[in-house]
Amino acid sequence: MLLTTLAASQGVPPGGRMVVPQELPGGRMFFTGAHAIATGPLAKAFQADPEALVDRALQLGGRAMEGADVAMQVPGLPRVPLYILLWRGDQEFPARAVIGIDHRAHFHLDLAGVLALTNLLVYRLIKSDSAP
Repeated sequence: MLLTTLAASQGVPPGGRMVVPQELPGGRMFFTGAHAIATGPLAKAFQADPEALVDRALQLGGRAMEGADVAMQVPGLPRVPLYILLWRGDQEFPARAVIGIDHRAHFHLDLAGVLALTNLLVYRLIKSDSAP
């Protein structure tokens, strides 16, 4: 993924606006079924302890931001920041997570690369012995 990004990157700086991957060009069709973003496992892993998500994101170089019950920006790749939003569940609604990406990510990664990058983020956040 890193080599593909370095080879394909157009050098466009991040725009600072978060979108969900489905909002990237071609994303609505791509990020379905087997290519769905792994937000379910993320919500399940941190529904009982959202502060653990904050700790894990900080270990990965993240920083807190406004939004949701827990909202973090995490470095994905150079010029491709990722965003994690988590809403706590209650008796009426289950916990819900969203993974966002900078709206200019398509200048650096194809959609398969976006999927790989978000899956890697989820893996690193959930894995109990991951190191920063």
